[in-house]
Amino acid sequence: AVVSTQSTGLESLALASGARVEDLCIYFQFAPSSTVYGYTEHDLKPCGGTIPLTTLNIEEYCDATRSFCLDTGIRRQLDNFKSGFNSVFPLSSLRMFSPEEVRMLLCGEMTPNWTKQDILEYTEPKFGFTRESEGFLNLAEVLVEMSPGERKNFLQFATGCSSLPPGGLANLNPRLTVVKKEGE
Repeated sequence: AVVSTQSTGLESLALASGARVEDLCIYFQFAPSSTVYGYTEHDLKPCGGTIPLTTLNIEEYCDATRSFCLDTGIRRQLDNFKSGFNSVFPLSSLRMFSPEEVRMLLCGEMTPNWTKQDILEYTEPKFGFTRESEGFLNLAEVLVEMSPGERKNFLQFATGCSSLPPGGLANLNPRLTVVKKEGE
């Protein structure tokens, strides 16, 4: 085998503590973060448990880890998911939808979007609030002015889910309900 003399910049890789990659005792194995399913480690190449990570093979290690985590290591699960999904809803029927439409159908709106009119129409004021109540209208203003991240956080807090169903607030069930709590 011919070893390239061209520098990749990794030959002198050192950690912040001054230790070298070789000092970490990492081998060509993938160790899952959980052993709940009985897996402890997987060789990323034959005899991976005996091949130490070095600055000379770190790129190969990264490629093998990526391939295992995103392809070969989950192939059986993806094939089973595809088979199960296909038995309920034929995948060939999805061809009429764009990838964005399929994502929306399965996941809902990942970036919650609403207008003041949506909030006024699809949020139920009760027990002391009406649609004309100053407090309810102020809440609608605050919700409209939220950033996408703040909207996701609000939905997570109020509904337990950070996204809206397809169709937005109109299809949220149960609807958001705002109640007035009087002081004791």
